[in-house]
Amino acid sequence: MSRSIILVVVAALLWSTTGTAAFLLGENASPFAIGAAVFGFGGALLAVIGGRGSLNIWRKRSLRPWLVLGSLGVVAYPLFFYAGMSLAGI
Repeated sequence: MSRSIILVVVAALLWSTTGTAAFLLGENASPFAIGAAVFGFGGALLAVIGGRGSLNIWRKRSLRPWLVLGSLGVVAYPLFFYAGMSLAGI
């Protein structure tokens, strides 16, 4: 099995645990705190896995607006995801 398929399967397994982890933390944990923690841990993990090669894309000026837009989406998603789960009563 190729490395890329294994990484996708691992990502899917990790993704499926986010709701359960948020539920187990209880009502004392703020949805925004959970989202920020997930983003921080995930970002650090991706930086380690990606290494220096992942930074080379920032050298292409034509891609920078798209990278900034994508980065904002990646930052905002977990924050709003957990806030939405909280509002839904999950």
